[in-house]
Amino acid sequence: MESKDWQVRHVRYVFMDVVQFTKGRTSDDQVVVVRALNNIVRRSLLELNVREEDQILLPTGDGMCVCLYASESSSADLHLRLAERILKGVKEFSAANDPLPQHSFRIRVGIDEHNDCIIKDINGNVNVAGVGISRCQRIMDRAGAGNVMLSRKAYESLSEEERAPGHFSRWSFKTKHQDVLEAFLYTASDVSGLDTTVPGGLSPVHDAESVPVVLEDELAFGIPTSGFTARDAITQIEIGSDSTIEFAMHRLEPGQAYVFYFHFRTDLNEQGWIGFCTPPKYGRFWTDAERTDVISTNRGPNREMSIWWLIKERWPELKGKPVEVNRLRIRGDDENQSIVQVTVDFKHVGDRMPSAT
Repeated sequence: MESKDWQVRHVRYVFMDVVQFTKGRTSDDQVVVVRALNNIVRRSLLELNVREEDQILLPTGDGMCVCLYASESSSADLHLRLAERILKGVKEFSAANDPLPQHSFRIRVGIDEHNDCIIKDINGNVNVAGVGISRCQRIMDRAGAGNVMLSRKAYESLSEEERAPGHFSRWSFKTKHQDVLEAFLYTASDVSGLDTTVPGGLSPVHDAESVPVVLEDELAFGIPTSGFTARDAITQIEIGSDSTIEFAMHRLEPGQAYVFYFHFRTDLNEQGWIGFCTPPKYGRFWTDAERTDVISTNRGPNREMSIWWLIKERWPELKGKPVEVNRLRIRGDDENQSIVQVTVDFKHVGDRMPSAT
């Protein structure tokens, strides 16, 4: 019998939030808007015949992320069709509430897909962790009211007919780690509620140009991110050997620098935190693992932080073979029942060190 409480699935994401959710709205108005969006999403899923067992709905307060399990029988453009129906429903609802402008609203949408971890969260509910859902939120955050923006992975999953000229425009932007991500703005002319205005902060990418590929897709990992507890000041909680992080070496170039960003989300306070990694199981790595630096820290409860771990790949003979980061340890304080969630991004940074800011 399978003992692990998580699995890796290919998931299609539709991440959305209400633009200017609190502006000009009382608490009662906000409840009306949230309930309206919930009803629109559920109706849209029913219209597309998405079974309840093939969906996860993750509320975010002013929006939600709809997670759709991909299967052989599901359409490759299911996430895009769902976004279209939701936009149409939002427009119809807002038009019907014209006398009450505080009940009218607009949403922005990000779309992505990826192999991510299906886990149980702290409340025992099914949740998702991984590159895809994180990247999808980053893309949504760059969209404007009425926009639908796709990741390159989601865009490339569509048929040639759906990617016909005039349906999308190609853009790029920098993340907080200064990585460049591509985003495809949906510009079809026949979608009700869709706004094709280009949001700010994007740089145009022409067809002949190449955007550097962030190596997130090369990192297939499984971590039981449902959390674990720091029991006292000297306890070190260790992810066991059955939860190693593995990645394929075939995209790495000799003499170049790469970084693991370990993203921690924790309810630890600022007093008792340290995170570090031990060297990998295979290979001759040059590594700064014993002196890991913090990339970003938000102090206080439920804060997020990231650490980097620089690696230089020096040996072509190991390309294509799995490499393991076989231990990841967290130390907490004795004030909290401290839950830690971990996701991992893998980045190519050339021959430079990342800045710790």
